[in-house]
Amino acid sequence: MNSLFFGSPLYVDGILDAITASDPIGATSAPFLVGGVAVGSQPTGLYTGLIDDVQVYRVC
Repeated sequence: MNSLFFGSPLYVDGILDAITASDPIGATSAPFLVGGVAVGSQPTGLYTGLIDDVQVYRVC
């Protein structure tokens, strides 16, 4: 990937499984949330499964 590509890669067991093009993610003051989405100040749409490992990188 390069800095001109905006996409959402999905890795399964460390192997790239899929990539979906998307708009760039802008800056926000909203809190970071894994497994749901914040609507206003309340989390909603919560994921009901197990989340084993989350890694967040500043760059791709």
